Amino acid sequence: MNEQEEVEGIQSAVAVAAITVLYAAIRVLTCQTQEIQRRQSLRTRRRHRQKHLKLISDDDLLIGFLAWSLKQHRVTRGRSCWMLPRIRHQWFLREVLATWDSERWVQNFRMSKASFFKLCNLLRYRLEPSVNAVREPLPLEVRVAISLYSLGSTMENRVTANQFHCHKSTVRHHVLAFCRAVVSEMADYIQMPTADEAKEIAQRWEDKWGFPQAYGAIDGTHIPVTAPEEGLRDHVNRKGWPSVQLQAVCDDKYIFRNIYCGGRGSWHDSNVLRTSSLYRTSEQLPKEPVLLEGVPVRLCLLGDPAYPLATWLMKPYPQPVHSNQVRQLTAEQERVSAEQESYNVYHSSGRMTVECAFGRLKGRWRRLQKRMEVDLGAVPVIVTACCILHNFCELQLERYYDAWVPDTVIANRCYPQPTTRASTEEAQDARGMRDAIRRHLANNLPLRRSAFR
Repeated sequence: MNEQEEVEGIQSAVAVAAITVLYAAIRVLTCQTQEIQRRQSLRTRRRHRQKHLKLISDDDLLIGFLAWSLKQHRVTRGRSCWMLPRIRHQWFLREVLATWDSERWVQNFRMSKASFFKLCNLLRYRLEPSVNAVREPLPLEVRVAISLYSLGSTMENRVTANQFHCHKSTVRHHVLAFCRAVVSEMADYIQMPTADEAKEIAQRWEDKWGFPQAYGAIDGTHIPVTAPEEGLRDHVNRKGWPSVQLQAVCDDKYIFRNIYCGGRGSWHDSNVLRTSSLYRTSEQLPKEPVLLEGVPVRLCLLGDPAYPLATWLMKPYPQPVHSNQVRQLTAEQERVSAEQESYNVYHSSGRMTVECAFGRLKGRWRRLQKRMEVDLGAVPVIVTACCILHNFCELQLERYYDAWVPDTVIANRCYPQPTTRASTEEAQDARGMRDAIRRHLANNLPLRRSAFR
């Protein structure tokens, strides 16, 4: 029995040794194969490099070597200093707060000193600097001043940085942080009116412009941006420059009640409307209908011909026929045509409020007049913050200087606003409401003729 066990043990040892030798042989063959493949790859790369070098001149080789050397030098050079010696925020604390009068505050920061400190208190939770900092941080007031100064001008970050004795990257960082804080903490400054507020606005609207049951106007404007390489065609508008569209609803006091910034420059106004939250929640808008000429007419917004005709969105009638065709109309058709033209004039008079609101927005916050050289994802945040700040200034009754108007006119020449095709989408109920308003205007107000006949 012992002999049999010894034989089995020897056989097991021989088997293990054989397996070990076989595994070692396989590893040797694998290493040899990998080494052969590596050498073949090196030979192939060497042949390609030699072939490529034959096509390159000596000057190109020298330029490439110098570029590579400079790159290696920049990588290994390291940071030259931790922070440049600057006066920091002493200019703002010693001169601006101490000596500037109210007019200089409004001219530079677009609001008075009292409104400035009220804005600082609203944003204190988000912008208050941390106590645990490596070096002394910029105070809250200086951060807000840098942001307002930058948004209210068309200067580069470098110029603003020199004014406040900081680096241009500091300006960029604090402007974006300020805009995010405004959008987060002051979002309630832009909201649609309630039913009672809409009725009050509609009454003021009718007293000013004669158009009944209107509590706001809707339109869009294009903001110049730096479009990315991917999707450039989508952002180029009909005038040939890249932009992002801002759609806004404003009331009779130039207060924005709803905004949507995100439509690409090539989109039609009706497409921008359909992608906005206003269109998705249109059934929740104030109604409060009244009888006009026997037809119930609800509260509505006023829009240009590019928008679809709906019960909550009134648009003008199509352009009147040419003069050579008017002579062929009957008396009834001429009367209806005159009433439609008068309706369009009253409609346009009220709708111009949103155009004026856009003018005041861009005149006060001039950063919207020039091309925004920021990441495309940050553009809606900056534009929304400017709209909120516009409402803040309007509610604070801040002064709007007439000297700001020419800057907006010049900006419109540099970046002319594109025109859009008229939309033919019309709801049947909305047609009846529009006809009722037309008859109401013709029976209660004098007929008006367009100045662009």
